[in-house]
Amino acid sequence: NVEVKLLELRNLLGMQPDEPLRLNGDFNNLIDQPAPLAAAIEQALKKRPDLQFARTAQELAEARLQQARAGAKPDASLMAGYQRMNRMMPMIENPAHPEVQTRIQGENFITFGVEIDLPVRNRNQGMIEAAALEIEAARKRIEFGELTVRREVTAAYTRFERSVRALTIFRAGVREQAGQNLQVVWQTYELGSKSLLDYIAEERRYLDIENNLIEAEFETFRAKVEILRTTNAPELK
Repeated sequence: NVEVKLLELRNLLGMQPDEPLRLNGDFNNLIDQPAPLAAAIEQALKKRPDLQFARTAQELAEARLQQARAGAKPDASLMAGYQRMNRMMPMIENPAHPEVQTRIQGENFITFGVEIDLPVRNRNQGMIEAAALEIEAARKRIEFGELTVRREVTAAYTRFERSVRALTIFRAGVREQAGQNLQVVWQTYELGSKSLLDYIAEERRYLDIENNLIEAEFETFRAKVEILRTTNAPELK
């Protein structure tokens, strides 16, 4: 029932069981028109956190694809070095008395070149394909999210327009006419043409209209809040 739902709502909000619920806002200026529908949709497409998350996921997937492609390219690096090599050289210093002697002779070497790591076949190909599929999935999520946002904002505006029409009719037509009828019945009761039960019945009809008016005001208020929610308006923060 209603009491159980209100208790569950208080629990979700972290409120005490007997703490009264109050609306954040009022019923003033209920029928004031919000921003145009096109502007509201544009704001929602920019500000909705679900779409922002989907765009971030796409950017992350694109970064992974670039990283995977970079890992599949050949890596080239320059290399250089210096070496000194000593060798034992046989020598004859006096031909008249040939005697073989050895002398140490040093040689200097400078080495340089380019070292290339050739990638094997299908290097990082699986990562590239996975990143590409992830990008495509992110794009699909963004497209679906944008369609959902457009539908939700349009539905919220339709609900608001419908509730405003009903509220306007209650305020300008039904309520005023019911008040006049109640006054007429009261006057006829004072004149003796109507009984007290007739007046009570008419007053009950008037109270029913007042209750319907309150419900129409509340429905308009909720429709306005729905517009703020679907467009991620700063008023809700």
